[in-house]
Amino acid sequence: MKIAIDGYCCHRHFGEIYPNSETEPALKLNFWQCLEQAIDFDIEGISIESFMFSHPQAQDVERLKTILKQHQIELVSAWKYPCDFESGKNLNALDVFKKHVSSAQKLGAKVMRICAGGRPQDSWQTHKSILLALIEQATDFAIQYNIIMANEIVDLVKCINHEHFGICLDTAHNLRMLEDP
Repeated sequence: MKIAIDGYCCHRHFGEIYPNSETEPALKLNFWQCLEQAIDFDIEGISIESFMFSHPQAQDVERLKTILKQHQIELVSAWKYPCDFESGKNLNALDVFKKHVSSAQKLGAKVMRICAGGRPQDSWQTHKSILLALIEQATDFAIQYNIIMANEIVDLVKCINHEHFGICLDTAHNLRMLEDP
């Protein structure tokens, strides 16, 4: 097991504030400052959210790869904000997802954490039936880039049943959503 940090811990420093529940931080950070702080914790891995490192230039990609290699840090790419699969209802999500898979591969990531959507408004079975086809297409695409997708919904992992689609156990998220981890 590797000790890693999820870059989403820094979301407020990027101005990503949940209305009515979070306040603006006293200190705003850019991507490189967040990475520097994470490195100071002597981590072995980092998950970088797509909004944190969006539209990187070639020199940014090379700079990040060099820093990660220098500090022997494994990268996990995370795709969920500002666009996710929205429970299968976002018809543009697959196109956006494909761009992020390509970026993740260029950065050297082997795993991409995904967000399938928020809490379903209808039953889980209805929610799953809408979402499953989209996740299957996304998995087929990720396989071409040798990217393993990770999410937190065991039932989806069982349905997809592929070595390129696995679990991301995020106990903090489960607790925040008042679920039993």
